Amino acid sequence: MKNIFNSLIIVLFLIILFSSKTKAQYEVKRHYLGPEIGFVFNGSTLQFGANYEYALDIQDIGNIGVG
Repeated sequence: MKNIFNSLIIVLFLIILFSSKTKAQYEVKRHYLGPEIGFVFNGSTLQFGANYEYALDIQDIGNIGVG
């Protein structure tokens, strides 16, 4: 149990260390990568991952993020 707790502390520290602040509006032709923390459907397990998006400008629609 202590091993899991230590691993969780290290992962959270790395997420905080490498996270960055970004604006809500996308800048066209830019790549966005960030950490993600979630819960499994039944709520008993944490899930860690990464989130990637690429910003595009589509005529008559506007800016969207694909990822």
